[in-house]
Amino acid sequence: MKQMSEAAFLQQMLIDGATNQYFLCSGVKLVGVLAGFDHKALFVRRPLAQGGGVQMVYKLNLSTVCPGVAKHSNRNHSQLTDDVVSV
Repeated sequence: MKQMSEAAFLQQMLIDGATNQYFLCSGVKLVGVLAGFDHKALFVRRPLAQGGGVQMVYKLNLSTVCPGVAKHSNRNHSQLTDDVVSV
């Protein structure tokens, strides 16, 4: 399996614009679209049904990031399972 750097992985999530799942170390699950990131945090745009707005999440509080299926992606299921990143 090809290794992808954190920045490249997050940049691809920004480009895809898909809804993703973010699991925190505390067990909380967030759902939303990655709106941006820097070296310490992710900015997640939450769906209107969940209150909307952008939520900042510190990377050190993330347990797992599960990217969703992109709106215009031709990737198959086996490729998606390779994209799950645990920190």
